[in-house]
Amino acid sequence: MKFADKVVIITGASSGIGEGVAKKFLAEGAKVVGCGVEPEMHIQDENAIYVQADLTAAQACRVVEEAVKAFGRVNKLVCCAGVTFIGSLETTDYDKFMRELSINLGGVFNMCKAAVVELKKQEGSTIVTVGSD
Repeated sequence: MKFADKVVIITGASSGIGEGVAKKFLAEGAKVVGCGVEPEMHIQDENAIYVQADLTAAQACRVVEEAVKAFGRVNKLVCCAGVTFIGSLETTDYDKFMRELSINLGGVFNMCKAAVVELKKQEGSTIVTVGSD
């Protein structure tokens, strides 16, 4: 198993791409810490926990704390959480645009910043960011 004994935080793990990524890491032997805004993750596995979080700075720190509490470390961070609001330049207002940036870019920044200290403790740690349209 490629990721046996590795602890992977996956944002957006409660649906879509993040859920698929979480399932793949579990299949490869990882311990998964999923997080997202939904109340729960659709994956039930003894090697997975879920932390409901919106990825603001404080909640990103809580995700990392829960990962360390449950599994003792963090080896990988995979940022899959994101939103796309439907609209064009003409129909999207500034506040909606800034909310999308805050989630899609701010959430990645907050998770990376929250996890970097724990990641640096592990040899071969990685951060992967995923984007889609």
